[in-house]
Amino acid sequence: MFRQVLRLKKRQTIVLWLLVIVFVLPMILFFHAGTVSQSAGPGGAAGELFGHKISWEVFQEEYRFLQLSLRAQVGDIPEGLEGFLQQQTWERLMLTEEARRTQRVNNEDVAGSLRRQPQFQQNGRFVSELYFQYVRALGHTPQTFEARLRDELGIQKLIEQVRTQVQISEEELRRAYSESHEPVNDAEFAHDREAFREAVLARMQDEQLAVWMESLRARARLKSFVEPPAPSSP
Repeated sequence: MFRQVLRLKKRQTIVLWLLVIVFVLPMILFFHAGTVSQSAGPGGAAGELFGHKISWEVFQEEYRFLQLSLRAQVGDIPEGLEGFLQQQTWERLMLTEEARRTQRVNNEDVAGSLRRQPQFQQNGRFVSELYFQYVRALGHTPQTFEARLRDELGIQKLIEQVRTQVQISEEELRRAYSESHEPVNDAEFAHDREAFREAVLARMQDEQLAVWMESLRARARLKSFVEPPAPSSP
């Protein structure tokens, strides 16, 4: 069982990686997508999630945000990845909707996150004027900025809630260790225990997250009206 856990399917790994790179981005990238030149969309609805229409503007904003996030991490995005980015955009929107429904992010959570951002600090202390200057420079209001931050914090809470549902007992840990270390040397096991436990637990939690994402997709009942990109000519 544990050997299977330690070999996530390629598709699941890619999905989880994309989720992670968005979550670990510094907040300074949250609204830079708004500074990218915006192309006109077809208007109307881009699709439906959970039985509700999603506007083209909302879809495009999330798509541009994901584009920017990937560029910040990996540089130029390979040609032909547009369809995959569209899929990930819908999954981000699914997570946002689910987090809004199930997670509570209060004003103190938002304020605490803002206070911890180094770009809003001087000598280790939060300076509100730096925050307001930053938001104004991006052409946004504190309300829109904090709404986005609230959604991001909600998604983080949601993902963490799913991951922490998975735990591993001492018996399961030793059994997993024995699958790759035969015979088990008690001294080596004691030395490797914590690092091995963290690695196995992280993989199990990733597997749980991938399974949970499949159930979320089923519940979301996505209907995308966005045309997939045309294949490039050879």
